[in-house]
Amino acid sequence: MQLPELLKSIRLDRWLIHRLISKGLVPREATQEILEQTSIHPDRKTVFYYLERFLVGTGVLFVLSGIIFFFAYNWFELSRFLKLGMVQFASLVLTIVLLLRKEWTFIDKLLLISLSVLVGVQFAVFGQIYQTGANAFSFFWFWFLSISLWVWVSRSPLLWFLYQCLGNAVLFTYLIQYSVGEYRPEISIIPALVNLASLVAWEYVYLTHGWSHKYRWLIRLVALSGTYFLWVSFISNILDDLGANNQIGSVLFLMAIPLGIWVYTQKIRDLMIVTLLYLALISASVAYVFRVLTADSWMNAFFFSGILSIVGTMLAGYHIRELYNKWKDLN
Repeated sequence: MQLPELLKSIRLDRWLIHRLISKGLVPREATQEILEQTSIHPDRKTVFYYLERFLVGTGVLFVLSGIIFFFAYNWFELSRFLKLGMVQFASLVLTIVLLLRKEWTFIDKLLLISLSVLVGVQFAVFGQIYQTGANAFSFFWFWFLSISLWVWVSRSPLLWFLYQCLGNAVLFTYLIQYSVGEYRPEISIIPALVNLASLVAWEYVYLTHGWSHKYRWLIRLVALSGTYFLWVSFISNILDDLGANNQIGSVLFLMAIPLGIWVYTQKIRDLMIVTLLYLALISASVAYVFRVLTADSWMNAFFFSGILSIVGTMLAGYHIRELYNKWKDLN
């Protein structure tokens, strides 16, 4: 069965398809086929398609890793000309190949990602050769700026993921080297806020611009990053007795996690993010109970925190299972 023209013009998800079936707009026997056509349920061809992409991407990753380890292993045997020349030559070849390509394909995206990584390698090699005195913040900042135009033009989720990682590195190194002067757990609040704001922006783009379901992995990684920084801020406040310096992080954590669970169960429906939020909530609760009870007895701390972990995991698993069945059989 082919999708009607009207259905092709809108973004379909599992919930909407089941709603269409319940209204009699789509034959129930065609559900699986439509789910495969919309990539919600991959067919065999789609599985091999993404497997091929995964293997090619992994090969490119190993090649880039080999280049980096080649410089690290042979650093003292290579002249300055060879060190800079090889990286610049590889960058030049990739640039020419990209300019000569007439179609924008997955291979072109991989080449552009490789070129973006080589830009960082070139900065690192140049800094090591001439000992410019640049710190980690300068390195990540100039790398971040150098690939900005490529990221915006390419619209590649993989390149956006690299860009997001560089942005976190820039923010963290700036806070450590210029703002605070050393690593402190409470500085995780700022990266958490930035990543959560980025998550809101990505969800807005996903919902309003009709992105395919296959791009959800990028949003889930952003959600993981924001949740991690909030979790670090909360846990460090509990275990290290940071006091008032980190109360903001704890309050944000206690507000953001329940709000996130509500949003991703009632509005957007994403079980992976719900599972991530439940894990953060359970682990934080266990850490809090353990920290409070250790003042009285280590035995009680281990016992009650273990009970809380088991009960919390069972309740979260039950809720997730209920959500799965509800969304699967929604009518």
